[in-house]
Amino acid sequence: MTNQSAMIGVLVIVALLAFFAGCTGTPGAGTPTATPQPATTASPQTTVTVQPATTPATTAPATTSPVNTTRPATTTAVPTLRTVTVDLIAKGFSFNMNTINVPAGAKVVVNFDNQDQASHNFALYSANFATTIFKGEVITGPKKTTYTFTAPETKGMYSFRCDIHPVMNGLFIVQ
Repeated sequence: MTNQSAMIGVLVIVALLAFFAGCTGTPGAGTPTATPQPATTASPQTTVTVQPATTPATTAPATTSPVNTTRPATTTAVPTLRTVTVDLIAKGFSFNMNTINVPAGAKVVVNFDNQDQASHNFALYSANFATTIFKGEVITGPKKTTYTFTAPETKGMYSFRCDIHPVMNGLFIVQ
């Protein structure tokens, strides 16, 4: 049995249970009437259903039929906002890591610790260094700074380096 068939079977059972649980009346007193019960369904997608607040009627005179001012529910996917913190050290004219992995579109915080007495920075480029994505301020060490930027939305391989000493470089992977 597939997952979809199993889910349909469970929904049928839940609907039958809801129907019989909602029946009212006295045995032998005639045909029982069913009280409608909402059926619960599982959704394979990650969504959030937002039910807006009911808007009160303006100063309209009361009528015998109720006025329904509730708007229909809307379904909206909630984006995942992530922050990735990277502790990057420049020491001995090299970085302490040669690969950095981040999710696509994540907020990236680079805690940069220049332990050399030379000038260094952190800069992010396309894989072939042709396009600058982020260029951090050059600092002369020993000194610490924090760089904050948003990772590219496009998954793939990018490159990072120290612009002053391009031999200090690594791979920046967006997943």
